[in-house]
Parts: sequence; structure tokens; C-alpha cells
Amino acid sequence: MKRLAAGLIAATLIMTACGSDDDASSTTEQDDDGRDPDGADSGVPDDDCVTSVAERGSDSESDDLDIPEPTIDGVERFAGLTHGHVEDCVEYVPNPPVGGDHWGVWQACGFYGDPVPPERAVHSMEHGAVWITYSPDLDAAARDALSVYAGEFVLVSPWNRDPLPSPVVASAWGLQLEVETVDDPRLGEFVNIYANGPQNREPGAPCVEGGTDETA
Repeated sequence: MKRLAAGLIAATLIMTACGSDDDASSTTEQDDDGRDPDGADSGVPDDDCVTSVAERGSDSESDDLDIPEPTIDGVERFAGLTHGHVEDCVEYVPNPPVGGDHWGVWQACGFYGDPVPPERAVHSMEHGAVWITYSPDLDAAARDALSVYAGEFVLVSPWNRDPLPSPVVASAWGLQLEVETVDDPRLGEFVNIYANGPQNREPGAPCVEGGTDETA
């Protein structure tokens, strides 16, 4: 039986380890309407990155998206996600995140050998992306197998903030699947259904053009 995990999955604390060395080279594109709902100019964190999202008050609205019941065994569904733009580093629950507040610039979909900021990847998922995170310990052959999935609405990158619950985790907005091996057939099913799929909060929004390929 699939579980519907309700509750706010937004950011509540700051991860002071987040850096901003790549801010100057990041793009400053915003969402399709051309504005940042929280007034941020660049969608990247402040240099000190120390203000908690909870202390900001909350301009974020809770997600009212009706995500269809998953048909793939093992997929968890989450509700009550916020989707505001913030300038802070975010501590997400669960890890890796399935949604929540995020930075104003999204991570360009594709394959990465280095970790990417979750705050950007969450924005990519808001645009309909599937985010496949993998353990940095995976060997070259396993990474090559995952790179095949990378594409216009699929982001693949290693995870470095907390231990992954499994060697590979596939996430989409409000949905998550843990797999033990890269050849698990459910991984391909997840990508086929949810890459630019029914959970997309912003149909028509890009995941490559306008994003940044800077890594963490």
C-alpha cells in the first residue's frame, strides 16, 4: 500500500555549509511570469546564508496539486508542499527533497558528476523534472547506466548532504522511489511516467534553457 505522507515538506532550518562561490556566474532567469514571488533578484543565496526560512515569515503557499496515486510499487507520495522562492539555504525533509521552497534559478537538466544545490534541483522538479540522485560511491559503470536517463526533463547528480536512504533515489514533485541497483526496472518506469509528467506544477516551463549548470 502506497503511503500518502501529508505535511509541510518546506524548509525550516538553514544549512550553513551552503556556499555561494558560483553566484556571479549563475543565470538570473525567473519563472515563466518573469517575476520572483518573494522579490529575490537572482534566486541565489546571500553570502552568509544564515537566515532560517521559518524566520522569514511565510509568503509560501501550500501546494494544492492533486498528484495521481502512483502505479509503481514502492513510490511514496507527499502532499502539502510549499513552493515559494527563497534566498536561503534550505534543510529539506525528506532527503533528497521531493519539493518545497527553492531558489529562483533552476538546475539545468542533464547528467552531473558533481553534486548540485538541492535548492536549484527542487526548482527543476517544479518544472516537471525527475531528479535521480546517486551515492558518490557508485562505480563508473553504474554512473554510466544512470547517465542514459539524463535528458530534457531528467536531472542526474550525486548526493552529498546526508546519507542516501538507498544507492539511487528518484524524485519528482511530491513523489519518491528508492532503488538498490541502477538496473531496477522501476527506475525507467518512474522516468517514463514523471519526466514532464502529471505532477508538473508549471506545464510548459523549461528544465534546460534558462537554468544554470553550476554545481555545488
